[in-house]
Amino acid sequence: MNLKKLYHRFQLSSQQIPEEFQSIRYKYDFLNRIYFIVCCASLIMGLVRFYESTLLGLITLSYSVTGFYFLFYLNRHLEHIERVCTFVLVQSYIMAITLYLLNFPYTLRLSFFFLLMSTALFLKGRKQGLLWMMAIMSAIFIGDVFFIDLIGYSHLDVLVSSFAIICLYFIVNSYEQVKEQQTEDLRTLNLELERKVQERTDELRRANQLLEQEKLTLKKLSFTDQLTGLYNRYKVKELFEYEKKQINRYNNELSVIIIDIDFFKSINDSLGHTVGDLILLELANLLKKSSRSSDIVSRWGGEEFLIVTPKTSLEQAAILAEHIRQVIKLHQFSHGIHITVSFGVTSFQKNDTLESIILRADNALYKAKNSGRNIVKIYSESKCGDS
Repeated sequence: MNLKKLYHRFQLSSQQIPEEFQSIRYKYDFLNRIYFIVCCASLIMGLVRFYESTLLGLITLSYSVTGFYFLFYLNRHLEHIERVCTFVLVQSYIMAITLYLLNFPYTLRLSFFFLLMSTALFLKGRKQGLLWMMAIMSAIFIGDVFFIDLIGYSHLDVLVSSFAIICLYFIVNSYEQVKEQQTEDLRTLNLELERKVQERTDELRRANQLLEQEKLTLKKLSFTDQLTGLYNRYKVKELFEYEKKQINRYNNELSVIIIDIDFFKSINDSLGHTVGDLILLELANLLKKSSRSSDIVSRWGGEEFLIVTPKTSLEQAAILAEHIRQVIKLHQFSHGIHITVSFGVTSFQKNDTLESIILRADNALYKAKNSGRNIVKIYSESKCGDS
C-alpha cells in the first residue's frame, strides 16, 4: 500500500493533465509506467549487484536514482516533457554503452540497445529515431573496432545485432507509415463525410427556404385578389374585426366606401374579358394611389371594390370618395377607354358587423346607380343622399 501511494504521488491523474498536453499523453503514460518500472527494477538490481560488483551496482543505482528524479521533475513540470524524454534517452544510451564496453559477465548486454531503439522510436518518432539508430550503430561499431577484446563479443555477434537493430527501425518505420496513411485516409474520409453532410444540410436549408416561400405565397394568396393584388373579402373581414376593437376601445370613427364600375358588362361584351381585366387592374392601382396609407383597399367581387377608412367620419369619407371619382373620371385607361364609377358611403354604428355596414353602403350605391351613376351617395340613419 505504501508503494502504491508513493507511485501515485509521482504521477498526475488523467483529470489533472491539461487539455493542451492530451496529444502527447502517450509519452507521459510511458514514462510514468514503463520507465517507472524500469527504475524500480534498476534499484533492486543495483542493490543485488552491488555485492557482486561495486562498479556495476553503483552504475545501476545511479541510473535508478536519476530516473526517479526525471519522473519527479516531469510531474512538476509537464510542459518540459520533451526535454525529459531526451534526458531519459541520453541516460539510457550512456547506460547501454557502459554495460556494452565494460564486459560485465552478462551475454544479453546488446539487448539493451534494442530496448533503447524501441524507446527512441516511441518517444521521438521516425525522424529522430533514425538519428538515434545511427548513434547506437556508431557506439556498437566503435566498440567492435577499437575495443574488440574489451567487449567480449565476436564480429558476427555485433554484425547480427546491428542488422537486427536496422530491421527493427525499418519495421517500426513501416508501421508508422501505414498508421500515418490510415490516419490520412481517415481524415480524408471524415472531410468527405463532412462535405456530404454540409451538402445535405444546404439542400435541406434550401428546401426549407422554398417551403417558407411557398407558405408565404399561399398565405398571400389566401388574403389577396389574384388579379389586382388587393385584399380580398376574407382579409377585409379580419381587418374589420381589428378596427372594430379599436373603435370600442378608443371610440374612433370608421367609414366604408363601396365602389362599382358603371356599365362594366358592356366593356367586357364589346372589348373582351382581357381588356376588362386590364381595366380592373388599372382601377385597383388608381384606388391605391388615391387613398391614404391607413385605408384598407380591397376587391369586393366582380367590378366592385371596397375601401375601409379607419378614424374617418362620414363626411370625410364622402370627400375622399368624391376625390377618387374625379381622378377616375379624368383618367384614360387602356385602349383609350374612359370609365365612370358609382360610390356608396356609410359610417360605423354601434353593434355594426361587416355585413350590416356593407348592406347600408350597398343601399347608398343602389341610390347612386338609380340617380344616373358617376355619383357619390351617402347613407346615414337620417338620410341617404348626395355627397
